[in-house]
Amino acid sequence: YFSNDRTLDDPDGIAVDAGSRVLVRVVNASSMTVFWIDTGGVEGTLVAVDGHAVQPMTGTRFGIAQGQRLDIELTTPSDGTALPILALRE
Repeated sequence: YFSNDRTLDDPDGIAVDAGSRVLVRVVNASSMTVFWIDTGGVEGTLVAVDGHAVQPMTGTRFGIAQGQRLDIELTTPSDGTALPILALRE
């Protein structure tokens, strides 16, 4: 499985300001696999599914079905440490 054509041996890093609020859009392009999106212990808020606003739901793991899109708002760690976001197979 790849994320932006990258593996864990060659992860993709995106620089953002420490303590900033970011919106992460996750797309499950798989036709057969359901995933859990793990925000690395940082609490996120699910704000949209498939482009439609939803009742905000907070957590550190979010299920995503085949062909689905999730918009998750996160606040990056204020100490500037990396925030791993992982997709775990169901």
